[in-house]
Amino acid sequence: MIRLTWRQFRAQATVAFGALAVIAVALAITGPQLVHLYHTSVVPCQAQGDCSIATSAFVSRDKLLQGLGAWCSWSSPGSSGCSGARR
Repeated sequence: MIRLTWRQFRAQATVAFGALAVIAVALAITGPQLVHLYHTSVVPCQAQGDCSIATSAFVSRDKLLQGLGAWCSWSSPGSSGCSGARR
């Protein structure tokens, strides 16, 4: 019985691990750029108290993560890990 269960789960596990790999690669590519952009644009304006322009520029900057978030929420809306990725 365990072997049959594993054989049925194998395709689902492969898809899940593949999706996690895509997310990890996207974050590895865009992560350092976003951290630098955040520290150079959003953090300095927090002292002044008005960050609406800097925050909107920061959020609209990375199209790869926006596309990944949209795809993730479209492809698996029941998954709590993916549906929280889209803002």
